[in-house]
Amino acid sequence: MKRIGFVLILSLISQITILGQSEIVKLDFENGSFKNFPQLPFGESFIIEGEVMKDVEMVEVNISYSKAKKSLNTYQWNRAENNQSETFEMFVSNPLRPNDAYDFDVVLYQEMTASEKDQLQKELTKRIVYYLKNQIVVDGKNVSIDNPRKVYEGLNELIKDATVYQRSKNGIEFDGLTILVENEIKKMGDIKLKNLVRKKKALERDSLSNQILNTKLNYLADIVISEIKPFLNSTLLQQKSALHITGVETKKDKFSLPINGGLYVWNTNTDINNVNVSNTSITPGFGLTIPFSRGLRIKQKSINSFGLSLGVLSQPITNGNGDKLATPSVNLPVYGALGVKFFNLIRVNAGALVVSKMGSNSVNNLQFYPTLGVSLELNLWLGVKK
Repeated sequence: MKRIGFVLILSLISQITILGQSEIVKLDFENGSFKNFPQLPFGESFIIEGEVMKDVEMVEVNISYSKAKKSLNTYQWNRAENNQSETFEMFVSNPLRPNDAYDFDVVLYQEMTASEKDQLQKELTKRIVYYLKNQIVVDGKNVSIDNPRKVYEGLNELIKDATVYQRSKNGIEFDGLTILVENEIKKMGDIKLKNLVRKKKALERDSLSNQILNTKLNYLADIVISEIKPFLNSTLLQQKSALHITGVETKKDKFSLPINGGLYVWNTNTDINNVNVSNTSITPGFGLTIPFSRGLRIKQKSINSFGLSLGVLSQPITNGNGDKLATPSVNLPVYGALGVKFFNLIRVNAGALVVSKMGSNSVNNLQFYPTLGVSLELNLWLGVKK
């Protein structure tokens, strides 16, 4: 127990130290901006601080590149049970890029009353039933649904859209309906009204058909609602107000030129007496990198070291016929490659060599051969800021 307590104390001290070292950026809700229009820190975490009313239970901040549609990161401040203060502090852990601009969407949430939650459930049930009615075709004898899977996916979207302004203070989220709902939708298409309303008069058949159909629809809606119940029964918060701050710039970074040097694997193919001959080897190369301003995003994660590398190999390459190949006018093979940097030092590139036979200055005979490079990359500071 003593050891656990000691670890907890160290962890707390560590967090206090981090917060103490982080720059604080203050929100001004009245003016809809950050106070004093600061330039945001880059390459390190920082804290967003602001004043809120006591009825605000949650603050959510979405950060995106300026004028971009997709959010980069979302952060939340969730008021503790005994916290009665009128300020909040939010730790932004993912560093921003230098020389860039960002948009901030700040949303305040307050707790919903029991009657508001009840009204939300009733409206949601109505929308579910209405949506299902519009997906069902009744020909007087049978009930048919063209695409149960599409209807199932539509229900998921409907629920997400209907609860876009709500959050669970308990952290409960709606992750989608289960396969049970899709199976029940398929069963709707198996209803044979002809057998159920046989021997009834025309007016009675229509009334009974509608009654049967409505019963089935309400039953299905109840199943859907039951799967949303964990979210609806939690401590629900509803959007109170929102603040959109655009084009907030980060601080300027020193201008540096990424230069790299390493080894490049290449492969050439040539026809000799109607036989394709391949030649593969490794040659040293060096060049520079042009970073992409917004990096590369894969599954909402940003790879900021993504860039285009241009350079030359240290000597001409040869094909299977023994011909030396180089780029005209340069007399060395020139490459262009895309790649990323690892451990802030090693760049891995994949691209192509642009060459022709040595002595040929015509661009009509250019050939392109694949290359893969691994190199060390350093930023050469030029003494100015971007």
